[in-house]
Amino acid sequence: MALEVEGRISLKIYFNGKELPIGYGTGLAINFVHMSSSTRIAVPMIHISLSDSVDYLVTNKLLFDNCLITIVIGDQSNHSTTYEFRLNSFTNPNSAVSDKRTIEVDGYLNLVKYWQSTSFTSFTGTSSALMADISAKCSLNCISDKTSDSQTWFPRNLPYYEWARSTSERGYKSETSCMQLGIDMSKTLIYKDVANMETPTAKISVGIHKSGYLFAVDASPTSSPGSKNNLSGYSSSLVEQDLLDPTHKTTSKVKLATRTDSKSLSINSEVKSAAGAGRVKFGPIDPGNVHDKYEQALYQNRRITNLFVNKLDIIVKEPSGIKLLDCVKIDMDNEHREVDKLGGVYRLSSKVVYFQGMDYMEKLEFTTRSVSYSSDKLVAG
Repeated sequence: MALEVEGRISLKIYFNGKELPIGYGTGLAINFVHMSSSTRIAVPMIHISLSDSVDYLVTNKLLFDNCLITIVIGDQSNHSTTYEFRLNSFTNPNSAVSDKRTIEVDGYLNLVKYWQSTSFTSFTGTSSALMADISAKCSLNCISDKTSDSQTWFPRNLPYYEWARSTSERGYKSETSCMQLGIDMSKTLIYKDVANMETPTAKISVGIHKSGYLFAVDASPTSSPGSKNNLSGYSSSLVEQDLLDPTHKTTSKVKLATRTDSKSLSINSEVKSAAGAGRVKFGPIDPGNVHDKYEQALYQNRRITNLFVNKLDIIVKEPSGIKLLDCVKIDMDNEHREVDKLGGVYRLSSKVVYFQGMDYMEKLEFTTRSVSYSSDKLVAG
């Protein structure tokens, strides 16, 4: 039985292939469904809260280790999207001291091999080729930028997700690249140079309905430059050490890809000047079995990532179709200000799909490293 949300979106939930009879008069109701994907978590997660006054889940023996949970979301055009998760934990509904039947279920995206299995076979090639190989072995689609970092990568018997994440930290495409990894809810491994803001895949308008744009009902901008600039934004140095070369290479700068839609970084030029040399990190001695930019890649990826301090949370009330790490053009228009200075091209870092009661929404978390205005107090970028 499908749950209709405001007559425009439908929701079906299956446990172990059995559809839950959710709805009025069934004794089984959905309090909320919360699905999330982010570059900050290894795989997408789900959290479901149900009220089961008839003990449907217990009677039908649907609460067990790694039970397959299927979520089907349909729209007005009769198009549906299916998501599969595995049960990770649940609360015990059979409480001896309470007659409440609220059940909380947590799960992870149905990528058992990627999440659980380990590897002990090395791979020779670039990090992007390794991501494609891991994706093929773990039943994932793969979207990846090509990198220039060929070497032999050793898994060290790590789970595939840990191997992929540790490899991405050492991924190198160019002197301006910043490689990041994410797993989208569509079972897609996405490995991109986030410093290169490619052509937007979607457009969002905040405040005004526009043809060809997703309409956002709300937007919340935040910026946290202080803590990340203290880590590496103002200044940071890497000293590389080679087993065969007595000289040491010191890197204290990163080169940023040019952006036509930005004017300044969120870095105070006066504080940067006063900060001086800043932190210095000595890399391990290179025995010659890694790619030439192995230490440079880690330094570069972390330092450029720390420049993405400007965040914009967007709420839309329809399925957006935007994937993790996609670039999106955001217009901050309203009746009083033609174009807000916060508008521009952002990259999606997190996505939450949320059902509660009779409401559907997506919270989209976007980030950017730059602001679209100039200031004599900020570093150009």
